[in-house]
Amino acid sequence: MSIKILIVDNHEIMREGLCSLIGKEDDMSVVGEASNGREAAEKARELVPDVIIMDINMPIMDGIEATRLIHKQNPKIKIVILSMYSNKHFLVKVWRVGATGYLLKEHAFQELITAIHAVMENQTYLCAQMTSIVVNDFHDRVVKAEKSISPILNEKECEVLRLVAEGNSTKNIAVQLHKSSKTIDAYRRQIMNKLGTNNIAELVKFALREGLISIEK
Repeated sequence: MSIKILIVDNHEIMREGLCSLIGKEDDMSVVGEASNGREAAEKARELVPDVIIMDINMPIMDGIEATRLIHKQNPKIKIVILSMYSNKHFLVKVWRVGATGYLLKEHAFQELITAIHAVMENQTYLCAQMTSIVVNDFHDRVVKAEKSISPILNEKECEVLRLVAEGNSTKNIAVQLHKSSKTIDAYRRQIMNKLGTNNIAELVKFALREGLISIEK
């Protein structure tokens, strides 16, 4: 069964190029074109395509608003965004309104067919450059989260906190860390002083928030 595709871009030459590319595929067909977001929403209702290739910058109604409207009308339609912006903020915007793919226009012709097949398999598709941005952003967040506890507690205090939060007694912690119970009590007091609490429940919450323990435990 042929994949029905609607192409939305305010540049005729871009639409012609995409039509030519898709026309070479045996399992795909272009069922319509639109030059702005409002027309795209109307064509989506009329033609019910499987996939919409959506530009962002367009007159009358932009691609973000059109994506929101179309997704609300028919969430089964897959929407692949074509954009000039390698910016995570645009990616977040289109993801929030229902897009399932994001390609930069400079790479659109090389990757579009792959993207269409991916979204038809209910996968999310990002071009390599956007994937790199997302991964780097995630990495930065992880590093920041890992460092956030460092100025407060040192490595040994984190270890003691983890064991306390897991419900171990002072004696058990002392055995596991090869320390005296007196030393573990001293660590516990240091931790509580640094965190400004003498409440075990608050220590558990802190350990969970910082990823020292998991709910499963």
